[in-house]
Amino acid sequence: MFPIRDNIMYKRFPSVTWGLIILNGIIFLLEISIPEDILQGILYLLGLVPARYSSPQWAQIHGLPFDHYLSFLTNMFLHGGWVHIIGNMWFLYLFGSRVEDRLGHGRFLIFYLLAGIGASVIYYLFAIHTKVPVMGASGAIAGVMGAYLVMFPQAKILTLIMIFFYPLFV
Repeated sequence: MFPIRDNIMYKRFPSVTWGLIILNGIIFLLEISIPEDILQGILYLLGLVPARYSSPQWAQIHGLPFDHYLSFLTNMFLHGGWVHIIGNMWFLYLFGSRVEDRLGHGRFLIFYLLAGIGASVIYYLFAIHTKVPVMGASGAIAGVMGAYLVMFPQAKILTLIMIFFYPLFV
């Protein structure tokens, strides 16, 4: 299922939404320009690795600061590939622009960041010993989609559903 558009119009230009999309795009372009061996170190430093906090000895062995909590925020600006970032940014544009219009620019930015940090904390609690970095804006965008659902319960969203090779628009 892939949302195409909705019937909710926004009144103000969604500058924070576009700013987040541009920032994520710039960071992703930097990611793909970094040599693989250096990138892996960056992803372990800025991505959320729960074992870093649950096992300080493991973090120390791998050269990761276990008291570096910024990764609960920074992980939401990293992405694992083109499909990952394009999907996340499309959902952010479609739903974020409407939520930003309703909340206002400043409140939307705070909401987005808190939703992302909250998703990181929940992931940490459920995967406390994971040694693989998690990254992406999906948690923050899930929060935005939840806000959209609450704010616009009667919205109509045109959605593409692929049934084998047959596109179905619902």
